[in-house]
Amino acid sequence: MQTNKLNNMENSITKTFQPLINDILKGRTIVAARYMSKQEAEDMYWDSRPLVIHLDNGTLLFMSRDDEGNDGGALFYQTKEKQTDGKFTIVDGRFPTI
Repeated sequence: MQTNKLNNMENSITKTFQPLINDILKGRTIVAARYMSKQEAEDMYWDSRPLVIHLDNGTLLFMSRDDEGNDGGALFYQTKEKQTDGKFTIVDGRFPTI
């Protein structure tokens, strides 16, 4: 029964957020990337300063430690060369918080 609840929750999240993800990110261009300033982190009540990505439409992306926004989080990346059948198995690196 617990598995059904988890599957339903995952399906609900996917159904809700996938269109939003596409609307905000698809076709966008990154125009700048930097670390969050101390003042911006303070405004969020965060101790950590994550990477901030600026998109061509003015949208800012920044990583959070969790879904509740309790602190800044790291961004992991994987280059195409490290992909194995499209799986997330090898991480090339990360951009840590400061």
